[in-house]
Amino acid sequence: MKRWITNWGLIQIFCSLLLVILTMSASTYAIYRKSISGIYEKVTQNNHLAVQSIVQAYDNSFRTIDSIIHSIQTLAPYDNLIAVDNRSLDMVKVQTVVENLAALVSSVEYIEDVVVFYDFSDLAITSKGTSSLPFLFDHKYRHDSYNANYWRSFALTKHPFKLFPADRFQIFSDANQQSKSAELLIAFSGNKVEISSKRIMVIIDMSTLLKHVNQQPTIPGSSLIVLDQEQNVVYSTEPQMNLMGILSDVYFNADNEASVTRENYKYRFYRSSYNDFIYIDKVPYQFQNIDSVSAANRMIMLSTIICAVLLAAALSFYLQRPVKRILRQLGVSHALGNDFRHILDGVVRLQQENGAYQEKLGAVDKVARRSAFLQAVDNGVPAEKHDRALHLYFDEFYRYKLFALVRLQLYEHASEELSRRTSQQITEALQARFDAAVRDAAVFYDKNAMWIVWVGMNEPRERESLLKRLKPMIASLEKEELQAHLLRASVSECYDAEAVFLPRAYQDAVNGMKYRSNDRAQKVHDALELGGGGMAPFQWESAERLSHYVADGKWDQAKTAIAEMMQRSGASQTSLHELAHIARTIFYAILRQAVRASGKSKELQELEIDVMRQIENAYNDRAMEQALFFALEAIAKQSAKQSVRSGKPDPAYILRYIEQYHSQDLNLDQLAEKMGISPKYFSHYFKKTFGVNFIEHLNMVRLAHSKKLLKETALTVVEISEKIGYLNYSTFTNTFKKYFGITPSEYRRQTADSSSGE
Repeated sequence: MKRWITNWGLIQIFCSLLLVILTMSASTYAIYRKSISGIYEKVTQNNHLAVQSIVQAYDNSFRTIDSIIHSIQTLAPYDNLIAVDNRSLDMVKVQTVVENLAALVSSVEYIEDVVVFYDFSDLAITSKGTSSLPFLFDHKYRHDSYNANYWRSFALTKHPFKLFPADRFQIFSDANQQSKSAELLIAFSGNKVEISSKRIMVIIDMSTLLKHVNQQPTIPGSSLIVLDQEQNVVYSTEPQMNLMGILSDVYFNADNEASVTRENYKYRFYRSSYNDFIYIDKVPYQFQNIDSVSAANRMIMLSTIICAVLLAAALSFYLQRPVKRILRQLGVSHALGNDFRHILDGVVRLQQENGAYQEKLGAVDKVARRSAFLQAVDNGVPAEKHDRALHLYFDEFYRYKLFALVRLQLYEHASEELSRRTSQQITEALQARFDAAVRDAAVFYDKNAMWIVWVGMNEPRERESLLKRLKPMIASLEKEELQAHLLRASVSECYDAEAVFLPRAYQDAVNGMKYRSNDRAQKVHDALELGGGGMAPFQWESAERLSHYVADGKWDQAKTAIAEMMQRSGASQTSLHELAHIARTIFYAILRQAVRASGKSKELQELEIDVMRQIENAYNDRAMEQALFFALEAIAKQSAKQSVRSGKPDPAYILRYIEQYHSQDLNLDQLAEKMGISPKYFSHYFKKTFGVNFIEHLNMVRLAHSKKLLKETALTVVEISEKIGYLNYSTFTNTFKKYFGITPSEYRRQTADSSSGE
C-alpha cells in the first residue's frame, strides 16, 4: 500500500512534469515560429527601403559634386590667369578663384578640399589657398601610388569624369607636420568636352560622406559596394568581397533593380538612373545563426519527448537528469532551489524576449512608415514606386478622397529648454494635438526642427476648418507642451489621395513657409495666399554708408544703419524670403570690409556659416536684425583684438583705405592724420613696409583701375582720368606712359586689337 502511494506520488510528479514539458514544448515552438520565421522577411523588406534611401543619398552627393565641378569650370576667371605683362600669374585672379572655391564648398561638409590646376603651371589652387601640385600630393596628401606625377600624367590623357576608389592617405598639417590617416575618395573632372582648361579634383572625406548617407538602418551583417559606370569598385564596406561570376548573371528590371543568390547570401543590385552607378547590397540569405537556433529548438523538443518516454519507463532513475538538461537549455543549470520554479522562470524570460522582439519590430514599422512617406514626397523619384510602400506601411492615406499637408517649423526661443525635448517627444505631442483636432492625421519628423503632417479629408471645405483650428492649437502648444518655443505652420492646397500629388502638396507647404509674410503675429500661413507685397528696393546708398562705417571702425553708426535698413525693409510688406536675401546682402557688405582688413580667416568662415544659419532660421525681421548685430559685434571684437596685437599702423587698413578712396584728392598728410601719426614717420613707415613710397603706390592703384576702365568701358581718357583721381588729363597721360611706356589711347587700341584677333 505504501509502495502504491509512493508510486502514485511519483505518477503525480510525472504527470506534473509531463505537463510542464508539454507546455515548454508548445511555448518553445510558438516562440520559434513568432521570433524567427516571420522576422527575416520583414527585416529584409525594411532593409530594401533603407538601401534605396542610401542609394538616393549617394546619388544626391554625386550630383552635388558634379554641380560643383561644373560651377568651377564656369567660374571667372575662366583660363586667363596670366598678368598683363604676360610673364607671371595674376595673383588677384588666383585669389578670386580661391575665394570662389571656398564659397562653393563651404556648405558641403563631406568635401575635404577642391584642387584646381593647369597644364601650363605647377600652381595648385584650393579652397584654402594656393600651393604647388608636387607639395600638395607629395607632402600634404601622401599616397604610395597617387602622387603629383600620377595626377599630372592622368590630366594629360583624354578621360571622362572619374571617381577613384576610396583609399587610405596620410594627411600632414601645414603647421606642425603632424599626420593623420584618412580614407579619401578622389573625383577628377573629365576633359573630353572641355569648358575650360581647369583640371579639377574634388577630395572627399569618406568617413563624413558615410555619416551623410547614413548606412546605420541596414540589416546587421550586410555589405554595400559602389561600382562606377565601368563596373570599377569605388567603395566597399567589405574590401575582400569577390564579385567574379556574379555581375555576368545580373539582368536589371524596369526599376533598374536585380537580385542574385549565391551560397548563403543574396545580392541585390540597384542601378542609378542619374549616373549608371551600380550599388550592390550583400545580405545574408537568412539570419547567420538561424541554423544553430533551429537546431537548438529541435533539440529541446526532441529532448522533452525522449525524457517523457524514459520517465514513464524508469521514473525513479531518470527524473532529475532530464530536468537538469532542460535547465541547461534555459541557461540556469547551476542555479539552486526549486528546479520547476527555474523552468517556469525560464519560460517567462523567453516570453519577455519575444515581447522585446515585437517591440523592436514595432519600432522598425514606425521607421519604415516614416521612410515610405518621406520618399513619397520626394519629387525626384517616380510616384508609382511609392504606391506599394504606402499601401504596406501607410494604408490610411488611401482611406480618404482628399488630403492636405501641414508643414510645421519650430524656432528656438529659450535654448536651454530646447535641449530637454527630443524630436520624438515633440512628434508625440503634435500627434496628440492633431488627433484631438481633426479626423485623421499623421505627424512625421522631416529635418532641422521641421515636421510634416498629413491630414485626411473627404470634402474640400474641411481645409478651411483645418486652418481655423490650427491657430488656437499652435497658440496652446506654445504655452503648454512647447513652452519656450515658437511654432509656425503652413498649409498646402487640397489634393486627391494619390501618391503622384504628394510632392506637389509638399512643395506647396514648403513655399507657404518660405514665402510667408513678415507679420510677427501670424502663426498659420495659407500656401494659396503667399505673403509679401513685392520686392522691396535694396538700399544701396545705405549699404555703401554701412561699408564705410565698418571700414572706419564706427561700430555704433554701423549698428544704427543696420537697424534703419531692416526697419525700412520690414515695413514694406516684403515676404520673409525676400527679407532674408536683403539680410544676406547686408551681411556680406559687412564681411567684405572685414576680409579686406584681416584676410579670410577661419574665424570669419565660422562666423559666415553661423550668421547664414541664423538668417535662414529667422522667423521675422527682428531675428534677422539680431543676427546682423551678432555679426557686427563679432567683427568689431576681432578688429579690436587685431589692433591691440599690432601696436602700430595696420598695413591692411592702409591698403584698404587707399583702394577705397583712390579716386578722391588723396595725399600722404591726409592719411597720416587718419592714422594718428606724423607725416614724416608715416612716409618712412610706408616705404619700409611696402617697398615703395606713397605716391608710387597711389599711382599704381589708380593706373590699375584705369587699365580696367580703358579695356572694359567706352569712357573717354579725360573721363577716366577724373574718375580715378587725377586732377588733369596731362598728369594722367604722362604718369601712364612713365609706368607702361605707352599712352592710355595706345593701350586701348592694343587691347581692342588683341580682343578682335581672338
